[in-house]
Amino acid sequence: TKWIVSVSDNGIDLSTFEADFIQFQDPTIHSVSPKFGFSSASNIITLIGDSVHSSDSVKCLFRDVNSDENVVVNGIIFNETALNCEVGENDFTSTVYLISYSLNAGVDWCETALSFVTLSSPLIESLSHEHGIVNNELSAMVLGKNLAVGGSLSFCQLIDQDGVEAMKRSATPLDDGSGIACKITCPSATTLYHVIVSVENGVTPVSSSQHPFWCIPEPAIHYAYPKFIAVGESTPIVVYGNFHPGIIFECRFEGRIPSVTPARHMIDSSSLECISPAYSSPQSISLEIIGLVETVLLNVIDPVRVEATIPAVIFSGSDSIIIKGNNFIPGGMICSVQGKETVLEVINGTHAVCKSVAEAKPSSVALDIFFKDARQISDVTNITLYPTPLIETVSPTSGLVYGGTTLVVKGRNFRKLGRSFCAFGDIVVEANIHSSIHLSCVTPEIAAGNVPVKFSLDNGMTMIGNQSFSFVQPIVLHSVSPKTAVNGTDLFLTGKGFRRNVTIKCSFGNGHGDFSLAKVVSSTRASCPVVARTFGYIGLSVVTSDNMRISGAKAAEIYNHPLVAVTANKTLFGSDAGGQEIELLISSEADELLEHSAIGCLFGHRSVPATVTRSVVKCMTPPWEPQTPRNVTLTVNLNGMEFSKNVLNFEYIEAPRVTKIHP
Repeated sequence: TKWIVSVSDNGIDLSTFEADFIQFQDPTIHSVSPKFGFSSASNIITLIGDSVHSSDSVKCLFRDVNSDENVVVNGIIFNETALNCEVGENDFTSTVYLISYSLNAGVDWCETALSFVTLSSPLIESLSHEHGIVNNELSAMVLGKNLAVGGSLSFCQLIDQDGVEAMKRSATPLDDGSGIACKITCPSATTLYHVIVSVENGVTPVSSSQHPFWCIPEPAIHYAYPKFIAVGESTPIVVYGNFHPGIIFECRFEGRIPSVTPARHMIDSSSLECISPAYSSPQSISLEIIGLVETVLLNVIDPVRVEATIPAVIFSGSDSIIIKGNNFIPGGMICSVQGKETVLEVINGTHAVCKSVAEAKPSSVALDIFFKDARQISDVTNITLYPTPLIETVSPTSGLVYGGTTLVVKGRNFRKLGRSFCAFGDIVVEANIHSSIHLSCVTPEIAAGNVPVKFSLDNGMTMIGNQSFSFVQPIVLHSVSPKTAVNGTDLFLTGKGFRRNVTIKCSFGNGHGDFSLAKVVSSTRASCPVVARTFGYIGLSVVTSDNMRISGAKAAEIYNHPLVAVTANKTLFGSDAGGQEIELLISSEADELLEHSAIGCLFGHRSVPATVTRSVVKCMTPPWEPQTPRNVTLTVNLNGMEFSKNVLNFEYIEAPRVTKIHP
């Protein structure tokens, strides 16, 4: 009812001011939803009843039944049958609250017979399973507090380490109220997840604390190490595979005497350690991880022994050495020198080849032989690695087939480690070691041709070097022409024994190192240019490419003439028709000028013969060539080579003609 209100202070007179007053029927609240909530979450609590009229001043009061402390929160009219109370996060403690409400900002409170229960957050205390197999479903019990509340729904969830949900399933409360039962299916990824329980009271879902849960592959054996067990030794065997730390495994060794031992988990989930019993004799055994299908085959073998190395003297950088011993087994054996490991190439049970010395440095080192799959089965011997001899130069590289040529070998790390020799093909001659960088030997008599040369410092166990030596037949010179020449003149040699497949040179003088390359024309003819630093009569011999004489110390002789200076007593000119004799004076450092030499005068590019008497050269002028300059150069040549060291000028003039006489 709506009333109009006036005021009187005497009961007779009424105030002129009037106000409205609304009188409502008392609301009736008969239920609350939800009936519980969690103290750590905000809650919307709905009071449901009749005659809930509109008001802007709604308040809700919650009285703690244990402490009589009140919590007052704002409310809002939802409709004529409901109002909502808005409880913030952490406004409540875990207890039971009696509910009252007010529609006029708390002036008048309407008490109800309703209550609201506040619970602490859901808490997981333990899981019946700490891990699951990928892609497999697992029934697990989740134990803890407030995981299932009457009238609520609980869900089990898997979340990854980034908080991403991987699985969500509804849960079933346990009869004793201690937790819930969940069905968990691991995704395909092998990783660590977390289990949480989500409890929904119909208004605000609340999640529990997290509990770690591993999704792991199906337990399996991949391989084991070592694969070999030494007779008489108890050996730790590491089995690699999928073994989660939460699972207890046992090892069973099946041999002549079966044995079961507990397995010890290694650092991670990928390996187990099983301790083998000590076996008294070689045999094959199998290792089984109880509960798994796979088995590993192991072999019990006798220990490895190293007796000697071949060769006994070993050079660093050697391609390989042969090891003599026993119990070598093909496949899976390793040799190690200075940390360099290579596969041991087993020849038979007593001999094997090791290539680990190729990169080892000179020193006294340990040679270790062991099994790749059983490093504990090994033997060690000490060896000395000597610096590897190195051949740098061998000279000469050719000599006569009669032998007797001293071969000088320069290099490094020469030392006498036994008999030293030089091997020319299959012929061996003794070598003399003069120092660590110098040895020598004398060539044997051998057939003509290129012969490989190798060297040994250790009785032939190790051969070094990869040189060759050219054995050649001697060459006999019959004649040389011309006999007089200047540097650069081609000499023509006749004789016998010239060979196109053998490089030869002409040697001028007596050991001055004046050489020129010869061109072999046939077995009887060759040519070479004059290259000499001395003048006069000089010896000429034929040598090999590295200057070994093969035609005698002085097989022939030539006269090496120096260049001459050319002068004239008068101006040099002549008629266009040519045919005039001119005289030139020549001088040089030579003791004499050979008058029988082939000397010519060169007018420009045209050469004419000349005669020489002592220091006077005479020659006839050639005709002038029309369309060419009348001034030309004039020089002297010897055997077609430039002979004068200076140049004169000659002028062609038109011959005088008489055309008229007067008077």
